Amino acid sequence: RVIFHHTVTGQGGTVIEPNVKSTLTEFNQFKKLIERGFPISHYVLRIDPICPFSPAEMERVVNVLQTWENYLTENDLKIRCRVSIVDLFKHALERLQGKVNLSWTSFTAPDEIFNIVEQFLEMFKDTFDFEC
Repeated sequence: RVIFHHTVTGQGGTVIEPNVKSTLTEFNQFKKLIERGFPISHYVLRIDPICPFSPAEMERVVNVLQTWENYLTENDLKIRCRVSIVDLFKHALERLQGKVNLSWTSFTAPDEIFNIVEQFLEMFKDTFDFEC
């Protein structure tokens, strides 16, 4: 049994993930996979990491979810979606400081950030089964 974890953060090509492909490229790969018969029940969309540093960063997450949501709604499908908030490893913190507006500098985001992300994802609950 195979579970395919497809990581798409929406941060591809940004300072967060400069060498990662765009959301549209990844979405087209998802469609190919499903259209070639891969069972949707074995597919997990991963948004890892969510980088809630600014409205622009969160808008990229919305773009990912809306892109998948449109396809899923048209085809009466629901999928699992795993999300996590960025952990600021020392090397990541050093790379991001001064480039994005960090609202915390500890390794793990504070609870308030987790609560904001949870509320944010609420609008997509009918299309995605979220796991954190």
